[in-house]
Amino acid sequence: MSFDEQDIFEKNEFFQLDLQKEIIKSKEFENCKFSKCSFVGTEFIKCRFNECMFENCIMSGVNFSGSNLLDLDFIKSKVLGIDWTKTFNINYLQFKECQLNYSNFRYLKLSKLVITNSEAKEVDFIGAEIPEVDFRGSNLEGAIFSKTNLYKANFKKASNFSIDFKTNNIKKAKFLLADAISLLSGLDIIIEN
Repeated sequence: MSFDEQDIFEKNEFFQLDLQKEIIKSKEFENCKFSKCSFVGTEFIKCRFNECMFENCIMSGVNFSGSNLLDLDFIKSKVLGIDWTKTFNINYLQFKECQLNYSNFRYLKLSKLVITNSEAKEVDFIGAEIPEVDFRGSNLEGAIFSKTNLYKANFKKASNFSIDFKTNNIKKAKFLLADAISLLSGLDIIIEN
């Protein structure tokens, strides 16, 4: 499949595309669905994705430089090592049952971010404005939170997170009681049973 033939794709379904290390420039994707596609090292330069879904895709080291990403759903996909800060405009990302490891959201402002039942290891959230983020059921091992706005965030059934409540805004965030104890780890105290 080549995207050279047209610039705008509306309501298209793409199945088993293999666009490893391809460079795709100035294309628009509206209400498109990508299933079982491989985008390893793919560069989407100044592209626009609006209301698109990626299901069972492999997206490793994808570059979205200068692109607009609006209302995207990622389902059961490997979305690895992506620097989301290189986008031009980004709003409403939803990851369900995904691997989102080694990604960078540093200093991004997202009005809506959902990462549920996913693996988000070593993800950089430093300085991110992600109020009401939903991390339910996700593994956040090694994820970095510092000066992060987590106001009203949902951490229910999330695991392996380490958050210093002194350097992050976690007001009105939701935790299960057993998980809330991990918030005390930065206090250098001893908890005995």
